[in-house]
Amino acid sequence: MKSTKTFIVIGVIAGFAFFVLAIAYIGQVNVRERSLLLGEKVEQIIALEQINGELYVIGVRGIGGQNPTLVMRSDYPYFLTVLNRDDEGHNFYIDGLNVTSKYIPSNGMDTIQIYGSPEGTYQYYVLTNGEKVLSGEFRSAEVCDFC
Repeated sequence: MKSTKTFIVIGVIAGFAFFVLAIAYIGQVNVRERSLLLGEKVEQIIALEQINGELYVIGVRGIGGQNPTLVMRSDYPYFLTVLNRDDEGHNFYIDGLNVTSKYIPSNGMDTIQIYGSPEGTYQYYVLTNGEKVLSGEFRSAEVCDFC
């Protein structure tokens, strides 16, 4: 009887030790792409394309559709890569955040980085020769992890 209790206690201790080691192994980026303690980031890719003579923003990676609503968490870094698949050069502009890409020539690209934007809904535009063409919405939302 005493050996059975000892065996159970040793089994529980070994199981707990295995659990702690497994969490430590996973948390050190051995299983996940990023560390559990490292903050997340959002990366999306969009393209500027002419379709039937109209310029559209097309979601390529992390988002889909024509003139999609772009969404970021207000407390996470947001990386937006803009590809220009049009024959003319353009700028990408988010009104209200005053975020503008560099001039993107035909077949060029630029990555915009936004950190800690205020919560809200903004409009994004494509600038061509100084003219703003409304393309869609950009939303920054606060997300409560432990509410």
